[in-house]
Amino acid sequence: SYLMARDNELMRLILPSPAAVFKKWGEIAFTADFLYSVVKTLKNVLSGFIAGAVIGSALGAITHYFRIFDGVLSPLIKLIRAVPVVAIIILLYLFFKNDELPMIIVSLMVMPIMWQTVYDGLGNFNRELAEMAVVYKLPAAKTFFNIKLLSLIPELLTGAVNSLGLAWKSGVAAEVICLPDNSLGTILWQSKGNVDYDEVYAVTLTVII
Repeated sequence: SYLMARDNELMRLILPSPAAVFKKWGEIAFTADFLYSVVKTLKNVLSGFIAGAVIGSALGAITHYFRIFDGVLSPLIKLIRAVPVVAIIILLYLFFKNDELPMIIVSLMVMPIMWQTVYDGLGNFNRELAEMAVVYKLPAAKTFFNIKLLSLIPELLTGAVNSLGLAWKSGVAAEVICLPDNSLGTILWQSKGNVDYDEVYAVTLTVII
């Protein structure tokens, strides 16, 4: 009976009820410190996402049009994509400040996806449209912006949606490891260290929302 009661208490500790989690969330969600942490994490993720999307898209166009860059950059980008996120975080943790690292990690996770999206999109471009541009003697810049770029927009949106989910998860993971001040990842780690699993699940609920 004692062992069963102890096991039940342990289960309630590490797997709190939904009511306990929502109660804790209500207690912390609208405090000034918590809202500041949410805003800081959002800033890191969105800044890294925008940087990674812009750099990845630019590299996709460069490696498509200039084969010399394709031979040099494509293997490096594929290598970044293959390395586990945690390994990249630990390696870069040696060289960057805690507050900078989450944004850098997010940009490195987003960049290969957007590179692949643009690279493949330009490679699969409708050849009939390309021939039409040649027939009408459209300048290269006008062909790219008015035809190729417009045809890429649906693929760019799909790539952006896919990479944004990865950006959010990798950004919070980087915060859990490098523990920048005032961030959701740091709160997660501190809650786990304090054995406050109600708060762990409440913060996780915030991340999901």
